[in-house]
Amino acid sequence: MTHSSYRSASFAPIHAHDLTLIEWFTSLLSGTTPLSNGGMVLAATSASNTPAVPALDLALARLEKNDNAGGDPFKKYDRRVLDLFEGGNVGVQRLGGVDRGEVRGLMEYWARSGVMGARVDEARVGEEWVLSGGGCVGELERGCVRGRVGYLG
Repeated sequence: MTHSSYRSASFAPIHAHDLTLIEWFTSLLSGTTPLSNGGMVLAATSASNTPAVPALDLALARLEKNDNAGGDPFKKYDRRVLDLFEGGNVGVQRLGGVDRGEVRGLMEYWARSGVMGARVDEARVGEEWVLSGGGCVGELERGCVRGRVGYLG
């Protein structure tokens, strides 16, 4: 994160964390603003097709390894991003792809519920597992459910 493209009345750049929606999300994520009825904030990031945010990468690496490594001394890190993860309320859960058995289960569920019209067999399960990048559920859903729907207009 860094300064946004927006400017204040004095034409000073506005940091992305000062924008209302992002400020609200980051205050809930860091725990400075508690959720009134309890609960948690569940956030996800992906390693594919994302802009480079060195401070976020460093903060997530610190959380995964449980250390306070300084990072690359030649990179500039946004202190506001690093401060979000200092409170100890944030954890990292790394998710991998699902295996072929789980892919078959999802595809059978989608076929029985009527959102996927194709037959589910071993060849189709293997094809969709490979095309989804080894079982990435979002890509699997895109290929099986959204990718195979014809125009009904």
